[in-house]
Amino acid sequence: LAELVLQLVADRPGEHVERILEALAATVAEKGYPAVTVADIARSAAISLSTFYAHFPNKEEAFLAAQDSIQTQAAAATLPAYNGGSDWPRAVRAGLHALIQYTAVQAAWAHLGQVAVYTAGLRALARADRGVAAFHGALAGGYALSPDTPPIASEAIGGAIQALMYNQIRDAGTERLGAIAPLATFVALAPF
Repeated sequence: LAELVLQLVADRPGEHVERILEALAATVAEKGYPAVTVADIARSAAISLSTFYAHFPNKEEAFLAAQDSIQTQAAAATLPAYNGGSDWPRAVRAGLHALIQYTAVQAAWAHLGQVAVYTAGLRALARADRGVAAFHGALAGGYALSPDTPPIASEAIGGAIQALMYNQIRDAGTERLGAIAPLATFVALAPF
């Protein structure tokens, strides 16, 4: 029976990646990125070190893959709400509320993507910036409504919302993250 179970798991390599990323998020939330080792991740994922290394060459690459996963999942949670808005301001409000609600129920992932990223190196920070830049596209409707708004407003809005989320998650976790949604909406809409 044990051999059958091992064979079933071995036949699903995507499951290993999911388990590794989940374990990474959990161990980083518990110990902080600098203190986490590959052995910690493997132990938490209930896999061998060789299985970890079959998918990732090191902890940093696993972290970057986790960031990609977070950004993809957040977009999947946010875009339908944004696209369902009856006008641009309502779309922004709905998208931000969906993003914040999604983040609030993903405590370990939220910590990894919003807090631990600042301790994971330059590549992780660049990947985080890419995620914020993707948000800029959601602000295009604001520039159409208010063409005199300076282009730098997108960066300021993205940075301010990221800071709101960072501070809330770092200081109080995700339990009350929803409380920042009205302020985040104001920050996004006010420049326009």
